[in-house]
Amino acid sequence: MAAAYRCGRDKNRDGEGVTSKMNRKRYETPMPGKSTGFDYEEWTGSLDKESLKRVMQTYYDERAEEYIDWFLRTGLYDRPETNEPFLRGLRELEEVVEAFGAGRVLDIACGIGWWTSLLARHATGVVALDYAPGMLRECRRRLALNGVTVDLVRGSAYQLPYADDTFDGAFIGLFVSHVPREDVAAFLTEVGRVVRPGGRVLIVDSTLPELDDVQEELQKRPLRSGATYPALKVYYGEAGLSRALAPFAQHLRVRTVESLFVMATYRVPGAS
Repeated sequence: MAAAYRCGRDKNRDGEGVTSKMNRKRYETPMPGKSTGFDYEEWTGSLDKESLKRVMQTYYDERAEEYIDWFLRTGLYDRPETNEPFLRGLRELEEVVEAFGAGRVLDIACGIGWWTSLLARHATGVVALDYAPGMLRECRRRLALNGVTVDLVRGSAYQLPYADDTFDGAFIGLFVSHVPREDVAAFLTEVGRVVRPGGRVLIVDSTLPELDDVQEELQKRPLRSGATYPALKVYYGEAGLSRALAPFAQHLRVRTVESLFVMATYRVPGAS
């Protein structure tokens, strides 16, 4: 049975926003390097996975115009205690992403295109895919500002609309942590299907300081409008991400960056 989500703004007696059917527990605004402390397992009986995915798609569509705040550490994401290491880590990751771009690359869940322009600097061709129309609009604007041309496609990361071995590489930025753990194997299989054997995959995501394994939460995400949305967040440390990727990877390397990010590179098995 699908959970009865209502993704507008309800108010409790303190005037704070709470998501319908989830107001038995208080939340904090999520921030890099700090967990909300929410116990996802407590809610698995009342949540429908596909309904949650659809709600998250709506959330990211609504969030598109303000997603830049997350990268710039402004607005809701201005956190003095973590801004400096966050921005330092982001700069390091940008260098990695720019160097990764080679051949024909698929940018999965491209969002506002923060990484897309970097990939396009050295790749012979980039396809940027996202499900949210709002994200694709913001991506198009950012690419135009940077004078970059790529193919923008609306599509599902879970059912990539491409033939086998279409791409030389794939980049996945800030998306794996939103994939339900029971769907990770199917998602990585799909990535491996569209990337040629021996092709490279780069994953970049946020993590928590000192986390080595996996921590799964359902978070309450606020927007500037005051609307709140539930969002699944699966934080991976080095050991947890290595274990998740190992069955689908050759030459796997995983490391943390500034204790707030985790990245992984690997090659798709099957090359002779």
